[in-house]
Amino acid sequence: MANENGEWIMRGEEYGMPVSVLLPPEAVWGYEAVTAAYSEKPTESWKRITDRIKELYPDSDDADIMRMIGKEPE
Repeated sequence: MANENGEWIMRGEEYGMPVSVLLPPEAVWGYEAVTAAYSEKPTESWKRITDRIKELYPDSDDADIMRMIGKEPE
């Protein structure tokens, strides 16, 4: 579980969705990083996301990525 500062707090619960905590993107990456993306066009964001997935998972192909995040916006 994470507190408002994004620091993990372990309380002995089993791992899984019942003990997960949802944090807004601003809490994870910071306000400046999140708001900097507000001016991006959807196609630019989609390209950045797909490039990052390919960087993290080089064996993934375009079909895998499409199933995960959807088709490129028009």
